[in-house]
Amino acid sequence: MADAASQNWYEILGVAPEAEASGIRNAYRREAMRWHPSRHAGEGQAEAEERFRRIGAAYKMLSDPAQRAEYDVWLATGQVSGVSGESHRAQKLLAFSTGLKESEAARLFFEQMLALSAEL
Repeated sequence: MADAASQNWYEILGVAPEAEASGIRNAYRREAMRWHPSRHAGEGQAEAEERFRRIGAAYKMLSDPAQRAEYDVWLATGQVSGVSGESHRAQKLLAFSTGLKESEAARLFFEQMLALSAEL
């Protein structure tokens, strides 16, 4: 598996971007069972927990038709549709790349900007 940061949500679930909702759901179930932390006690548990978290985030993004459509536009163009303002665009991109809710991404973005301004 490639580095998680370089993968998109489709790759994490092992499905094609054209996959139907049922295919995404089946892939999620398969990968969640495979990487559930309770199946990886000991040394591999930390990796399993991280993969399990990313699998859940991928499913959350791809199972919502509106979020999936926006994500597909972002993958194809690098642009977020219907978003104005650079800070809102950055928050949306953070949500896409981390699997956070948009409100959580906004909070994280604000904290990062606050920390950056304190450094300056």
